[in-house]
Amino acid sequence: MEQHLLCVDIGTSSLKAALIGDEGSIFASCRIGFPRQGSTDAAVYWFEAFCDAAHRLSAAGTELAGTGAAGLAAGIVISGNGPTVTAVSEREPESNLCPYTLLWNVPAEVPSQGSSTSLFIPRFNLLSKLAPEQWNAARYILSGPEYLIWRLTGTAVTILPEERFRPAYWTDAALAENGIDRDRLPPFVPPGFRAGHLTAEAAEALGLPQKVPVYCGAPDWIAALIGTDTLSPGRACDRAGTSEGLNVCVPAPLTAQDIRTLPSIIPGLFNAGYLLPSTGKRFSDYRRSSRFRDISPEESMKLIRTSQEESEERRLVNGIAFEVRQGTEALRKAGADFAALRLSGGQARNAPWNQLKADVLGIPLELTGSPDGELIGDAVIGFTGMGRFGSIAEGAGKLVSVSQVFHPDAKAHARYSGLYQQWLEAGETGIPPRENR
Repeated sequence: MEQHLLCVDIGTSSLKAALIGDEGSIFASCRIGFPRQGSTDAAVYWFEAFCDAAHRLSAAGTELAGTGAAGLAAGIVISGNGPTVTAVSEREPESNLCPYTLLWNVPAEVPSQGSSTSLFIPRFNLLSKLAPEQWNAARYILSGPEYLIWRLTGTAVTILPEERFRPAYWTDAALAENGIDRDRLPPFVPPGFRAGHLTAEAAEALGLPQKVPVYCGAPDWIAALIGTDTLSPGRACDRAGTSEGLNVCVPAPLTAQDIRTLPSIIPGLFNAGYLLPSTGKRFSDYRRSSRFRDISPEESMKLIRTSQEESEERRLVNGIAFEVRQGTEALRKAGADFAALRLSGGQARNAPWNQLKADVLGIPLELTGSPDGELIGDAVIGFTGMGRFGSIAEGAGKLVSVSQVFHPDAKAHARYSGLYQQWLEAGETGIPPRENR
């Protein structure tokens, strides 16, 4: 009998959720937008959106149960963006002191003391500066998925993707150097760890049985790498939503400007990444203030690509695609070897945009069974934690498959290559050259 997990990912602008089976089938899914973006009370919206998603998908779970399937009974798995951090008090949510959230895309202007390589300690220092009352009253400092896990189960944990990530999170010595109380930071647990079952209060809020177990997912980018099976040397993906990240699995660390190398979730391997912090946001912001505001992103891109006139919007999308190509070339120059990019994220739903990027990059772009790689990654993690798979690599190999390939057009690639060289020559202005058609 096929089992299903309720998989949840906390994004920058919305929460995504889906019922996913142990063979990779997506029975139902939804996306709940946050009423405000960049808010310091984002944790409140996370929980409200999750309750909304659970009620929507529980109806689908009831239908599953009616057909003899397990519905939602198998469990819940949660991933989310990081290093977002939230300060929560001992009695939250009963406390009048609301949780204070410092989102991942707020620059950490307060550096860490000492020689720490932590991604989190500078954010802890900034959080204590911006919200001293909440910081001083905090019982725990949690990321997005950890906050929801705590709200659902009462168990406080820190999800560590793999043991080699400890310096990128924190060490006792680095915490001591920065005067941070270790007791505020819950113990490390691996992805797939069962944090517990729903509390009575959480079960009532979600409309789910209290017996439902909750499993730890991973940071969203790790979940996306799992959900695209970017887990073996030479496999690469383009995680493109509000922001965009190019990631390649490599056998050894790469050292180059603008390239960050972190361990892979697979022991012995590494992940080389190149970040484009605002590609999706820039296109979205432009659409909302232009003649495209009342049509979908896909229809917008179709019109932009078929227009015979030089236009601001054509120069915008070409420029974004050139930035992506610049990222792929930086990765190759640093030593990464890859022949295609797998797609994940909201931008992956836009077929004309995928084709344009393939034409600009000159390599195939591969769409897997779901553009929401984080949710598929959650399913792999959850079913591995349940013992359905022997390892995350095995689970990804079973649940992830390519459903569509966007092959580059040779003539279009040659034309875009000329424009790309002109764009590079424009230097720091970042203004794409005029396109002669």
